Amino acid sequence: MGIITQNLTQDLVKELFEYNGTNLTKKIKGRRKRVVAGSLRDGYRLIQINGRKYYASRLVWLWHYGEEPDGLIDHINHRRDDNSIDNLRVVDASANAKNRTRHPKQQIHPGVFWYEKTGKWHVSIGHKGRQIHLGYFKDLDQALSMRLCAESHYDYHTNHGGLNA
Repeated sequence: MGIITQNLTQDLVKELFEYNGTNLTKKIKGRRKRVVAGSLRDGYRLIQINGRKYYASRLVWLWHYGEEPDGLIDHINHRRDDNSIDNLRVVDASANAKNRTRHPKQQIHPGVFWYEKTGKWHVSIGHKGRQIHLGYFKDLDQALSMRLCAESHYDYHTNHGGLNA
């Protein structure tokens, strides 16, 4: 599956699709009602053009700005099929990881977990490929406060750890 939009131009994308504010829709002669282009795979919308599959978010970026995104596309609100331009930003892998969705079974917050051996909350954070230990806390509120402070310090996105809406 290709994520590179090589050989695609803004003109071609605009010729094939309209943008409804959330997704690209197919232009079909004689039809007033538009159909959302592509199909969902792992929550992401994929669109096939000339036998190659492209992430809809990258095509939306090209549709709006006339150039390929120079990096990864991050869906700010964690909804992979929401390709509204205000929900998309270009980031590197590190910044993308700092806006990760919390798994629904994870009860507290990323980087905060109960450590049986000490009987305290363990707090850590990832930064530049390494794990930084932030401490052990008897009080959950203190542990969460430490983690949120560290997230701010290390430029994590404000949505980091939020549940997928």
